[in-house]
Amino acid sequence: MEEFTCEVLIVGTGPAGLSAGIYCARSNRDVIILDGKAISALARTKEIQNWPGEIEITGEKLLEKFRAHAESYSENIRIMQG
Repeated sequence: MEEFTCEVLIVGTGPAGLSAGIYCARSNRDVIILDGKAISALARTKEIQNWPGEIEITGEKLLEKFRAHAESYSENIRIMQG
């Protein structure tokens, strides 16, 4: 079994987990975010209106944007299956 070390371990890739990971990475922390099998409530949301920068977007698309933002910090963030 491979071992990993990090300064911050976050459980879940929903909006809270990804946001926490982004802020930790911006503070130059080494972060692992564990992605489980649970589906975020946001991903099941059919329509979100008036999100800043988006007149209308599905929860799934918004979560994809959150994940892409987190992945842009690949030097500090590793998203792993947990």
